[in-house]
Amino acid sequence: MDTIWQYSIRTLLGFIVLLLLTRLLGKKQLSQMTFFTYITGIALGNIAGEMV
Repeated sequence: MDTIWQYSIRTLLGFIVLLLLTRLLGKKQLSQMTFFTYITGIALGNIAGEMV
């Protein structure tokens, strides 16, 4: 039962962090993104996927 709570908390925290980072980076169209912001977004998504 403890592992269910751990996974739930990790998922919730990961979602909150990604939401905050998305708000900080702002909404840009793919064509307006620089290569760096595109790669940063992919890396953050990969990190979040590994957390879950």
